[in-house]
Amino acid sequence: SEDHPIKTSQGFIKAGQLDNTHKLSVNYFTGVPYEKIENEQKTAILAKVLGYFIGDGTLYSTHKRGKPVFGARAYGKWDDLEKLRTDIEHLGYSVGLHERTRDHEIKTLYGVSKFTATCAELYVNSQEFCNLLLSAGMPLGKKTKIEFSVPDWIMKSPLWIQRLFLAGFFGAELSKPKTITKTGFGMPFIGMNKNTVVKDNGRLFLIQLMELLSGFGVQCSKIHERKEIDNQDGPVTMLRLFIESDEDN
Repeated sequence: SEDHPIKTSQGFIKAGQLDNTHKLSVNYFTGVPYEKIENEQKTAILAKVLGYFIGDGTLYSTHKRGKPVFGARAYGKWDDLEKLRTDIEHLGYSVGLHERTRDHEIKTLYGVSKFTATCAELYVNSQEFCNLLLSAGMPLGKKTKIEFSVPDWIMKSPLWIQRLFLAGFFGAELSKPKTITKTGFGMPFIGMNKNTVVKDNGRLFLIQLMELLSGFGVQCSKIHERKEIDNQDGPVTMLRLFIESDEDN
């Protein structure tokens, strides 16, 4: 109708007053079919939080008086972790967040890299929250040397839950968009370091990501691998899953 408000670069304007000089706001986002599930708000938030923690987080345990005590940490940019804190607080848990600047020295295939970086750190000491993460499929311990997979409940969830898991994981681990020409982007990729003795498990995890992406019509190329600098647990292999960057994908 002529009086329907349309969003433009000059604000909302009635449809009947538009002409070809106005620039209209267009939303290119396409959703997926909705499927009702039980406890959907908690499940949706948990899927997103779990995805981020598997990417840029850790779940560890210590022992006090003979009993295991868990802790959860996540790392990243302050603004990202603020959003993560909001999600975890919606689940009912207290969250700490701080930022610090440190000097780093890392051995690479190309020599020693020295740099200074500022990183935010989110921490949750609630045993209930840590047990929730653990039961949801979060690996316990150093992820480079242990076997883990995309949780079965994520693989069997509706697309909109899988999308939230991928959003959390890609928010932590997917490479930044980068142009290679004036009109073309390079292929986004997921990089994953695994101790070589468990590299097949790392490949399985990336194959599961490929399966999830295929449900959205997104195609990936093959998985690449290369040797990295050994860590204290032995030889390390870098696995990379590349997502096709053509426009249709």
